[in-house]
Amino acid sequence: MASKTIEIKEFGIIIELGSGDFSSTGAWAGGAISSDMKEVCPHCHRFSNCYFSCDQFGDNEEAEDRKEYNSMMEALESMILAHAISGIDVASEKYVDGIRTACQSCAKATE
Repeated sequence: MASKTIEIKEFGIIIELGSGDFSSTGAWAGGAISSDMKEVCPHCHRFSNCYFSCDQFGDNEEAEDRKEYNSMMEALESMILAHAISGIDVASEKYVDGIRTACQSCAKATE
């Protein structure tokens, strides 16, 4: 099986799956994920990992909340990638609903 790209536009998710894993039907040998789910620094607008390094970082509480939220999004990205590698249809309507719900729960947890 050749490599495969999965896009979930609502979250800016792009998953690149490697060649098929022939030891497990429907699974992939590995992959990578990127997304727009993490919050970028509201001051420098460049990086999601800019917590205290730009010249106008804002208050520490704001930066800590963003850091916590972004850590949650990284964990969610890892789970999505793992599911895609195992052959689950992560672009299905119900799965995307689950991503949406998880993002909302993470946002509430960092309020």
